[in-house]
Amino acid sequence: MLVPPTPIGRATVAVLDGHVVAHGMWASASAEPDDFAELGLLVRDDQQGLGIGSALVRVLHAQMVAQGIRRVEVNTGVDNRVIIEMIARRAPGSRPERDGPVATYRLPVDALHAA
Repeated sequence: MLVPPTPIGRATVAVLDGHVVAHGMWASASAEPDDFAELGLLVRDDQQGLGIGSALVRVLHAQMVAQGIRRVEVNTGVDNRVIIEMIARRAPGSRPERDGPVATYRLPVDALHAA
């Protein structure tokens, strides 16, 4: 994993055999920098189901906790079963706000901690 720091967030990439196979990021999305962050994650199709996304979430969670982030916002397609199931495992009972094809989850950052 490569983790270049920025003052308002972090980006992390997963590299396998010299190729980027996944990336994740969080960015402060609030006027209060320690309040909440938006989270983004992408794993190459042929690398899904191997634990790379979970590893990225663990790294991003640790970064946000260290920065004092208390809440996280995750935007995903309503048909993205992988992310929706991950959220259901980590934050049972969470309900998204829907806007057409987009589901937005607002969660306590600790919901990202591996269950």
